[in-house]
Amino acid sequence: MSASKPAGSDRILTLFERAAEGSRPMGDGLTAGGPSRWLRTIDFTRPTKFSPDQENRLRRAHEAFTRLATTKLAAEHRIDVDIDIVDVVQLTWADAHAQAARSAMSATVEAAPIGTKLMLTMDVPLLLCCIERLLGSPTESEPELRELTDIDLMLVRRIFDMFIESLSSTWEQLAEVTMARVSLDHHSETAATIGASEPTLVLQMEARMKETTAQMFLLIPHASVHPVAAAYSKRADEDRVPDPDDSAAVRDGIGEVDITVRAEIGEVTLPVRDVLALKPGDVIGLGVAADAPMGLHADDVLLHRVRPGRHGRARAVQVLDSPGAQ
Repeated sequence: MSASKPAGSDRILTLFERAAEGSRPMGDGLTAGGPSRWLRTIDFTRPTKFSPDQENRLRRAHEAFTRLATTKLAAEHRIDVDIDIVDVVQLTWADAHAQAARSAMSATVEAAPIGTKLMLTMDVPLLLCCIERLLGSPTESEPELRELTDIDLMLVRRIFDMFIESLSSTWEQLAEVTMARVSLDHHSETAATIGASEPTLVLQMEARMKETTAQMFLLIPHASVHPVAAAYSKRADEDRVPDPDDSAAVRDGIGEVDITVRAEIGEVTLPVRDVLALKPGDVIGLGVAADAPMGLHADDVLLHRVRPGRHGRARAVQVLDSPGAQ
């Protein structure tokens, strides 16, 4: 007669087998009676070195960069392109670098005077379209993909330099830092520029020409801009110049709003039984002197101390002083 195996042992063995395989015991009936909550996924590829305020400030600054770059391209080289920032995310350098296509071109940009590096990446279709415009091509269609020639690479450097000039102007205003290109390579050859685990802010941009849509990436390692972090760590309202007319404008805006005020002699707390037992003729002490001033309240806020009186046949109060007056 064989001994029966406890029902729970099969479940335990299955858990160990799944753990050895790296599988999560979710949705397989192993946790009958309730959802599995003992496992939590932690994504170590998403660092948080840049605070939300810093992310927002850098995004706004680089929105100005995209406007400046598109204006410069249109005015100086008749290249009509629209560029928008579509996403801002924090990753490790290795994962940030992997966002762009391997066939893209990347410029390593040095920030002076701090001597650190950033990276600007552009898809080849965008570069080919810009090359066509620089060479005076009248067509608006997307050019065929091809290997970049030496002449193409010379023009690509010029295109990158136009963008980096706009980027430099943006950072000079933001943190008194200038940018200059130090190298230009295929994106697949630039992975070792920064340490693989360095937290990096990725600004993903979309560039649109007539029939071409391509991606651009600006990779900002935390260590590269940390020396000037104070410049992009201020809250947005710290940059706003106070307007002396703001106070008057607020007063004018709310000046016509109705608000109920009341004059209060004093107050006392009574239990419910005493309140229910009140009858005509009863006297309730308020705990204040008979000649003490009253309080003029708006909701629960004490505005002024007042003295009771009359105005014609109506009751009135006279303002004596404010609670904070000496």
